[in-house]
Amino acid sequence: MKWRRVRRKEDSHLPSSYIQLFLLLKKMNKILLVIGLGVFVYHCINYGLKGLVFFLGLYAFAWIEYINYYVIRLSYQSPREIKEFFEQKGFKRSILAREIDKNQRV
Repeated sequence: MKWRRVRRKEDSHLPSSYIQLFLLLKKMNKILLVIGLGVFVYHCINYGLKGLVFFLGLYAFAWIEYINYYVIRLSYQSPREIKEFFEQKGFKRSILAREIDKNQRV
């Protein structure tokens, strides 16, 4: 959504309606992560370790993506960004998280 807005030379900030959509998706992600934990426990009880590595990898990826979108930025692609990361000695909040916070304060 942001890329489309930037490409059309519009303001890069997401409108309030998009922020509301992302807030709904954030809640749905939390629900799905809890359900995933239940599926994990069920799988361990009924099937033992069979397929456990795949499920743990998938579940870890889901958590990493949730954190990357809604909490802190985990992806740094260019050497300049990596250098800035080490200079700032920590993670930046994700752009989406900052926009959600800013929208909720208004």
